[in-house]
Amino acid sequence: VALLVWPKEMRLTPHVGWQLLVLAAAFVWASGTIVYRNTTLLLSPIAFNAMIMLVGGALLGVTGIATGELPDWHWEWRGMLAIVFLAVFASAITYTAFTWLMKNARTDHVATFAYVNPAIATVLGWIVLGESLTPQQVLGMLVVLGGVVLVTMPSRYF
Repeated sequence: VALLVWPKEMRLTPHVGWQLLVLAAAFVWASGTIVYRNTTLLLSPIAFNAMIMLVGGALLGVTGIATGELPDWHWEWRGMLAIVFLAVFASAITYTAFTWLMKNARTDHVATFAYVNPAIATVLGWIVLGESLTPQQVLGMLVVLGGVVLVTMPSRYF
């Protein structure tokens, strides 16, 4: 994942804090997957996800207002449809399935999700947004995917 977010100049930039945050997020997500798997919650997976999304959305909203981004908000149909799509498919359905998998599948397999996501985001940024895709990022994706293959490969091959 570090190879995916490291600048192509291979030197520190003003964005290094955000790059380190992406690395920390992948680690925290994988760690949280293990912690969640071993806990007993009083909430159903759907209620648990609803609480996480409600708190996350509220924190993002407050942060946006506090940093003065409210005047930049524009009500447009395309944007609202994108928000509805992300809320339903990329959040509610996906995270409910993810929490089900955390309780019903091998944790090491499910935790690989945190490392594959940045690779998928890099490819989508290249395809959809025309962002650059450097040889270093391709190497990073190959390392991530190779690691996922090793984690998910049956133990009889080792």
